[in-house]
Amino acid sequence: MDHFTLKVHYGGVYVKDPQEAYVGGSVEKFEGVIPERVSKSILLDFCIVVGCPEDSKMMYRIPCEKNVLKLRQIDSEDDAIDVACIDKKNGEVDVYGVYEFCIRDVNSKTDFCAATVELQNQLEDDCLY
Repeated sequence: MDHFTLKVHYGGVYVKDPQEAYVGGSVEKFEGVIPERVSKSILLDFCIVVGCPEDSKMMYRIPCEKNVLKLRQIDSEDDAIDVACIDKKNGEVDVYGVYEFCIRDVNSKTDFCAATVELQNQLEDDCLY
């Protein structure tokens, strides 16, 4: 039975303009994931384990040119199957949690405000190998 490594990215900010990029955040690796058992709910469970809220959206990295970040949202079981198929070529897959969080003003005298943040990993050498 084949296995792959799932890299879950969380805690950073996804920026679309002028170019897709990720700022800050963390990555957790889960080794030994069985492709045949991957589903949308299993991928969400991995995101929850690292601290993403249950209502998080998920995105996965599409194989592309080196240092180019392209993501696709995981909306269905077919998308989860695509995630499992990527591993056959690369041995690992990047999944990103997307959720809202609150920011407190620096002087702590104002109320919280919500900001939508899409989480991904920094553009290091991580263009799906």
